[in-house]
Amino acid sequence: MSAAFRGLGYGEPFHRADEYCRLSLSTIDVHTCRLTHFIIGKREPTYLRRPNTEDLEHIFMCNAACSMPCCMGSIYCTHWTWAKCPMALAGKYNDHTGEISIFIETACDEDLYIWHLFVGFPGAYNDKNVVAASPLMLDVNDGA
Repeated sequence: MSAAFRGLGYGEPFHRADEYCRLSLSTIDVHTCRLTHFIIGKREPTYLRRPNTEDLEHIFMCNAACSMPCCMGSIYCTHWTWAKCPMALAGKYNDHTGEISIFIETACDEDLYIWHLFVGFPGAYNDKNVVAASPLMLDVNDGA
């Protein structure tokens, strides 16, 4: 479990954990996959889903009380420094300051419940480019 959590939480390669956990790479791989499937199976119905009608009614009601009717929440885009970026990708992920970063888009409601998280845009992207290519905005524009 320790090796699986370190791999998922810190992005460590499996061979780092095999030294102090005394496990083979294949064992760590199998248990990391099992842990991932367990988390998805346990949490998907509550957390890893789009808001349903009840959720949207609650969100709209709360936002209407704040003089923002029909507003689901706010979209926030930010650059996060990517400390362990592979050298082959370093040029693609340079941001406007020259740092290696990854662009993250998040949408949450006033309770800070995250309804949308998209990670992976190269650091050179700006907010306008991210919103134009965002899966959330593409769904909204398609009427989904």
